[in-house]
Amino acid sequence: MGILRVVDTLTTNQLRQGQAQQEMESDPNESDDGQTTNLMAQGVDSSIGSQLLKDFMALQPLEFSGGVDISVAKNWMLSIEKHLRTIGSIDVQRVQLATFLLIGGAERWWEVAK
Repeated sequence: MGILRVVDTLTTNQLRQGQAQQEMESDPNESDDGQTTNLMAQGVDSSIGSQLLKDFMALQPLEFSGGVDISVAKNWMLSIEKHLRTIGSIDVQRVQLATFLLIGGAERWWEVAK
C-alpha cells in the first residue's frame, strides 16, 4: 500500500502541473522567468533541468523499488522531498526528479499509471 500512496501523491502533483501548463498556455500575457515553461516543454533534458538533475543526483538520493511497507515509502518520500527542497526545484521538476528514482516494480507501475 505504501507505493500506492507515494504514487498517488506524485500523480496528483502531475495533474496539477498539467492544469498549470494549460493555464499558462491560455494566458500568453502571464510571464515568468521562462524556467517553468521550458521545463514543461522539455522536461529534465533542458539545460536548467540537466543541471538540476546533476545537483539532485550529487545528493545521492535513494532509489525506490516499491513494496508493501508504508514506513519505507514514507521515509523515502521525506528524504526525496528534503533533497528537492535543497536544490530549489519547483513542482514540475519535483515529479520528474522523484520519478527518475523509481526502479523495478515502482518504475513499471509509474509507466502504466502516467
